[in-house]
Amino acid sequence: MKKYFVAIIFLICSLLSLKLRADNYTADQQKKIQQIQQIVKHDLMKGDIEHARNQLEEAASNFHSEEIEMTMVQTLMQAGEYRHALSAAAHTQAEHQDFSDATLFYAWLLAMGGQTQPAINLLSSSLEIHPNSELSALLAQINSGQFNSNAFTSKNIQLSPITDTKAINNNKFLASGIVVGTTVAITSRISLEKNKRFFIRDGLGRVFKAHIDETFTDIHLARLIIENPAPVLNSTEIVNKTPFPGTPIYSVGFTHDAKPNWPELRIDILGSPIGGTEKMYSLNIQNIDYGAGIYNLSGLLIGIVINDGSSLRKVQMLINDSIGNDVVKSAPPRIPADQVYEKALQTTVQIFEDH
Repeated sequence: MKKYFVAIIFLICSLLSLKLRADNYTADQQKKIQQIQQIVKHDLMKGDIEHARNQLEEAASNFHSEEIEMTMVQTLMQAGEYRHALSAAAHTQAEHQDFSDATLFYAWLLAMGGQTQPAINLLSSSLEIHPNSELSALLAQINSGQFNSNAFTSKNIQLSPITDTKAINNNKFLASGIVVGTTVAITSRISLEKNKRFFIRDGLGRVFKAHIDETFTDIHLARLIIENPAPVLNSTEIVNKTPFPGTPIYSVGFTHDAKPNWPELRIDILGSPIGGTEKMYSLNIQNIDYGAGIYNLSGLLIGIVINDGSSLRKVQMLINDSIGNDVVKSAPPRIPADQVYEKALQTTVQIFEDH
């Protein structure tokens, strides 16, 4: 099904020869496009990815619409197919360079996956031709390293998962976390405050309940049990090897915001051991949320960003099976950042208090 849906992108490319543009559609056709967008949005909110795909397959054979293509990108992200979404967004932006939403969406996806310089280049070149306040705002966010999807108000795109927020609408956001087993997640212990029960939401917008299983005071971590993992959550592989200071790493976590979001991947360098041990390391990047995952270049989890009561973010290394999970004994080959992000999109979670 995934490969079949991705074939839609190539179908769209063939439709370019028809030279159809949205401004050539009748009022009834424009209304139909808007109806399709609303149906797909409703499907995504319910988690019915298959029905959304079916709607878009039919729409792609009738319309070469920027709005339909953006909805395709949104659906691919909601299905956890970041690399396919990135390719589709690149196609739409290239074919509709005067459509600022396409540029905004593509640049946002690049930035979320750690490809900030390509995103900056894209936005800068687009702004030279088509000045736009929202593109300027995203460029400023990337340069500051502080992302806020609430700053963008386009009706054609949503820079986050489409999900029902009623269940946790007023619940306090506590930290990020990482799913390390189909029913297990780990996070920073202190960040959970005194709560025992939680809601968690992954990068696809799916919400689950969880409770504390065990806390590890000496390493500032907590293990949560996920109570209703349906559909089954993917798990993160942990490596049983201490990295060297100065090693390139990926960090993946959420902006400290209760709103549904996609996690952010950042490329960093591991700092020095703290206190003469190999259990805790310093981080260069500090504007990262507690509970974020730290990965090596093979995409294996090596540590968690913790709150140890100080003002600085640090990474607690997951050495020698320190929280009782399976570990990978030998490191596989390196994988590109977009592949690391696609995996982390489904295993990085937002953690909320449960009243």
